Amino acid sequence: NTALRRDGLESRRIMNKVDEMGRLVAKPTKPTTPLDSDQKSRYYGVYWDRYCRRFKAQYTTTSKAKQKTVGYFVTQEEAAQAYNAAVRAEGLESIRRINKVDSAGRLVEKPTHRRD
Repeated sequence: NTALRRDGLESRRIMNKVDEMGRLVAKPTKPTTPLDSDQKSRYYGVYWDRYCRRFKAQYTTTSKAKQKTVGYFVTQEEAAQAYNAAVRAEGLESIRRINKVDSAGRLVEKPTHRRD
């Protein structure tokens, strides 16, 4: 940090964070995945993107069966809401599964099919 300040590169480089005493602050650790290796997403159209480390909302169109990415989100719930909105906007709710919403406006998780 001192060399960066001396050379006037503070605005061009990422500075290490320091606390009020001037000590370096450790970087927060990023989770590799919020899902267990055998666990699937709780909602339709939501997947974990391990490269972006975000939940990806996507659906398949009817024409030429192309996958459309809606976006990347921090939580599964945000991704599921975006997926629902995109499928409805395309008019595909009759052929694509929509995540159900209860009377309070909360998303209902998709049913799990366990093999025992």
